Amino acid sequence: MSTSKRQRRPRGHIERRGLNRYRLWVPLGKGPDGRYQHYKETFHGTEEDAKRRLTELLHQMDAGRISATGEVPFEAYLQEWYRYVASVETGILTHREYKRLMDKRIIPALGSITLNKLRPIHIKRFYASLLQDGLSPASVRKIHAVISGSLNYAVQMQLINDNPASSVTLPKARRPEKRKWTLEQLQKFITFIKDSPHKALIMTLAYTGMRLGEALALKWSSVDFDRGVIRVEAALKRSGPNPIFGPPKDHQVREIPMNEELYRVLKEHRRNMLQKKLVMGTDWNPWDVVFPNENGNPMSGDNFRKRVWKPLIEEAGVPYINIHGLRHTFATITAKLTDAATLRDLLGHESAAFTMDEYVHPDDDDKRQAVSMFSKRLRAARE
Repeated sequence: MSTSKRQRRPRGHIERRGLNRYRLWVPLGKGPDGRYQHYKETFHGTEEDAKRRLTELLHQMDAGRISATGEVPFEAYLQEWYRYVASVETGILTHREYKRLMDKRIIPALGSITLNKLRPIHIKRFYASLLQDGLSPASVRKIHAVISGSLNYAVQMQLINDNPASSVTLPKARRPEKRKWTLEQLQKFITFIKDSPHKALIMTLAYTGMRLGEALALKWSSVDFDRGVIRVEAALKRSGPNPIFGPPKDHQVREIPMNEELYRVLKEHRRNMLQKKLVMGTDWNPWDVVFPNENGNPMSGDNFRKRVWKPLIEEAGVPYINIHGLRHTFATITAKLTDAATLRDLLGHESAAFTMDEYVHPDDDDKRQAVSMFSKRLRAARE
């Protein structure tokens, strides 16, 4: 009688499919037809990362989050997508908003449907129910961005063949009015903050049109005082002692000239930062960021908005705009002084048409001037 033990089936394995590309296999037992089923996933990264991902998949299988037929509940997939993709590749505010929408709206409605059985009709009915509950078309579009973005990634990873959200018609949303300042209001605010410790950051935003995440990721190595330019090479995705830096939005690395006033302010700010480093030691600001917090780490955008920006607006006596409104203000004022292509490059957009459509907001005086110029041209043509 043989005393040899029956060999256990392997608990998953990895196949190398190219440079930093792996195929992960997780055994799921026998299916309805009696054949052994597997869950398969394409993974991009190092071999060690692939091994860790396989371990996680095995834990998911043990917890029942991967079914015996190889189907993954949309909730489980969405959580993994958020953890590995959305929270790393999007900005701080964006990935927090994604998480809120997932937990509050998407998962309760669609989470139990398996990924490979999610159909356009499910998503269409979900959007209709949101509108019936009083949600605005703009809010539904934000939810769609999360769903469609996650499903596009599932297509890239070969988990599904098509994105079921791509064929769903979205409700039309009214474009909200973009708040901005006039040149006079901007000048009033800049004068008010002349003694603020955050003057350098605010003036950088106001005089360059940079996004807040780009300014908070700015390093002194990217400020070229010899040439008088700032190189926008990164954006802050997560702040704190272990920050995450990523590329700027649309991956548009660019250079922005400094005007004389900003040049002087940043020079003074650099001297102040060097003095602070001498006092606090070399461990302070190891990231070399231009605008660190009091501990020398990259500053939190949320904290800046709540603790600095809002109080300053109230004290200055100017109309409220959010931080991004400074970018719109810069674009609208600069559009009167240069061409669309130059403004596009300064703002880091791919399309000049997008820049003019989304960021340039003519006021009543601009419109009156345009009509007046048209009338003058028309009279001149008649004479």
